Amino acid sequence: MGVVFLGMAGGLAWSQTKITGTSNVVATINGEKISTQDLQSKFKELQLNKTVGQPKADLESKLLQDLINGKLVEQKAQKMNLKSDKEFQTRLQDHLSSFALRKMYQDLVTDIAAVREEEIGIYYEENKEKMFKQAEEIKASHILIKVDEDSTIKDPKKRVKKADKEAQKRVKELQKRIKQGEDFAELAKKFSKDNATRENGGDLGYFPKGSKVKEFGKEFEEVAWNLEKGEISQPVKTAFGYHIILLVDKRPEGYQPLDEKLSEAIQNRLKREKEQKRSSAFIDSLQNAAAYLFNEKVLNQPETLVTGNPWVLIVNKKDSIKFQDFKKELPGYMFQRKLAVANLEDKKEFLKVWSRNLVLKQAAQKLGYFRGQETKEEGVNYTLNEAKRRVMERKGDANYQPTEAEMRKYYDTHPEKYAEANPLHIQHIIFPDSLKAIEVRKKILSGADFKEMALQYYPGDKEIREVAYDLGYISGGEFSPEFFKAAWRLKLGEVSPPVKTGWGYHLIKLIDKREKLSFEQASPEIRKALIDQKNDQVQKQWERNLRKGANIWINQKLLKTLALEPKAQTAEEKNKAGSGE
Repeated sequence: MGVVFLGMAGGLAWSQTKITGTSNVVATINGEKISTQDLQSKFKELQLNKTVGQPKADLESKLLQDLINGKLVEQKAQKMNLKSDKEFQTRLQDHLSSFALRKMYQDLVTDIAAVREEEIGIYYEENKEKMFKQAEEIKASHILIKVDEDSTIKDPKKRVKKADKEAQKRVKELQKRIKQGEDFAELAKKFSKDNATRENGGDLGYFPKGSKVKEFGKEFEEVAWNLEKGEISQPVKTAFGYHIILLVDKRPEGYQPLDEKLSEAIQNRLKREKEQKRSSAFIDSLQNAAAYLFNEKVLNQPETLVTGNPWVLIVNKKDSIKFQDFKKELPGYMFQRKLAVANLEDKKEFLKVWSRNLVLKQAAQKLGYFRGQETKEEGVNYTLNEAKRRVMERKGDANYQPTEAEMRKYYDTHPEKYAEANPLHIQHIIFPDSLKAIEVRKKILSGADFKEMALQYYPGDKEIREVAYDLGYISGGEFSPEFFKAAWRLKLGEVSPPVKTGWGYHLIKLIDKREKLSFEQASPEIRKALIDQKNDQVQKQWERNLRKGANIWINQKLLKTLALEPKAQTAEEKNKAGSGE
């Protein structure tokens, strides 16, 4: 049973069909096969990465071409000889040493430190009072209405007074709707300004007494705790604005139930404790059995009198620690132990602690962990991954940074990229006739507040008027030409005469105008564009070099069956493709 691609609107879908003929091989790279199953796996990977909605050409690259490149990278990596690379060989040995020690720890410590079910229950009962007692808690929801000041009002007192008055109006309207039976959570989703809780209907969850003082203030806390279950508060003013609070539930003092979540937490804690004890006992047993030979002659000398790099400790007649390493690490031990001077016994104790890894490594070697099949496979995989990394690192130029001259040239030659997409911040009021619009404009020009007039005259319900008058930043494509042209001609803060559109007559106020991004504003985007451009060039050259001399055969006939058009082939690849039978 094979797998085929079917082109679908909005992406690709898999369909199963029987593939006749000799095989389901889509391509071969130097004799190595890529099958329809490989394509299916790649497709599933793209689905997980949410890239299925890409253009078809991109998907082709992600599927067949990435698989071809992947095969070539692995083939080149397998031929790479890293045995003469001393720096890598040192890293490899360190990695294998760590791997072997982890495997030994897993077998002799972690797997043995199992926790029985009854141990969890005993721990819970023994620590119930100290660890699992819960204070009295309440669960509450709230709607927050912020006191938003109008920056166009210059007098600070008038600005604050007006903003507070408008906030109180919105609160009263919400109270009215709650009394009429509207759902509290739905109103919170629509009108609350608390971004952290709005999507959850204002839900603050359970919290103990005192926990919300720091977040919302003492007034909020006191009102919430004095409510009855199901009761809704009067407006509470805090530094954030006005709150309407609903008390959802009260939970008396008690104990955290021993549910699945707590059982798992206790099990993990007990397992860690057992592992620590088992690990300490294991290391102690190895150290107690170890033979330590200290070079007391060197250790007794002042550091300044020691010449060269003699050994200071030999463990089990095998591994040694040298003086220069010891000299470098000793000060840290002395600092931890608060030692002003380290005598011979202090130095010996430090060397015993520091040599634990040597003792563990020797134990792992003796028990065969360094010779084990898993360690050998890890070495092969680690080496292959390093070789693949070296092949892949030529794919981009990590060091490239565009100069300012290159960036300015890009900015000057791409003016269309940095024209502001939404240049005008507009507020407006719609009227059914021009006479009313002229009358209201006169009021605004005489000092009336534009927002007040919008809230009074804009058509629709109150909650619509509160948001619809402010259009934010707009582009010419969003509105009729006559509307946008009239807005564009305005000066900041100016209100237009009535402008007729298909919707009615508009009074338009220009709040802000952004015509073009400056070079400084555009610089981060330009830098990224130039780096992407450079990496694209390097990647294409890398792919050409990768494929040079490779024997790539693509099964054109099968690809047509799969409804997946292949990427354009090079002349060399075409010659090698054959009939595809």
